[in-house]
Amino acid sequence: MSASILKNKINKAVEGINDETFLKAIFTIINEHAKNAENEIYLDDEDWSIVEERSKAYETGNAKTVTISEISKRFKSKFSN
Repeated sequence: MSASILKNKINKAVEGINDETFLKAIFTIINEHAKNAENEIYLDDEDWSIVEERSKAYETGNAKTVTISEISKRFKSKFSN
């Protein structure tokens, strides 16, 4: 199950709960996790498949890539006038 599906299910489940103590406990868990994971990157299954696809294309030479110096040249030629 993807992260986005889980988030939707959690949102729907929480909407029906009115127990303030329970909701505070859930909030504390989520908030602590968020504090500990501020620098982590979370990708769902779809995002990971895109990353893997692009990595394979790059590794096999099938990706369209541009160097930073080429980007700089293009930018300067377009905006230097």
